[in-house]
Amino acid sequence: MNDTVHYAAQVLEQAGVTADSFFWLLLTDVRLQATALGQGLVGSSHSILNTLILTPSTKNSTRSYMMDFVTAELKQQVETLTKAKASYHFNASKASVDKIEKCDIARLSEGMEAAAPDVWNLLGSLLQPDPDVQQRRERARAKQDSDSELTSVDDVEMDDGEKSDESLDNNNDDLDENEDEENSVGAEM
Repeated sequence: MNDTVHYAAQVLEQAGVTADSFFWLLLTDVRLQATALGQGLVGSSHSILNTLILTPSTKNSTRSYMMDFVTAELKQQVETLTKAKASYHFNASKASVDKIEKCDIARLSEGMEAAAPDVWNLLGSLLQPDPDVQQRRERARAKQDSDSELTSVDDVEMDDGEKSDESLDNNNDDLDENEDEENSVGAEM
């Protein structure tokens, strides 16, 4: 297959076809779109972008292009949200209790999500907790819950009628006191 690709590259080069014009034609020419190569290009675009971002010689330019593209998309969506006709402006001088009470947060969020889906997804992603921090918090809460359960059952009898260790220790203290009293009573006689 390597030889075939090398041969195809030589033929395209000799014909004056550049890589970008070749890909452009595969994506836009109706006849080429119908070919397995044209369909494969569309179907594997994610893989192609991944290869471009992981290949050292194309990593920086691909990353830069992707960042510029995403930045422009997000900027356009934010501009859409901030236009007066989008009706997301809040004018404090015209606010009233009635207007605030009638505010439908669910409807606002649905509208914002529809008008700026990428911004919405970005904000959602940024608001997600760090999985490592979340896991540590859950372990700490579980330990805290476990510790509080242990302290709350110290004086409670177990299901089989036995008492907890601390309760037994307290009873042992009572027994020791009773023995001391018996010993002192026996000594008096």
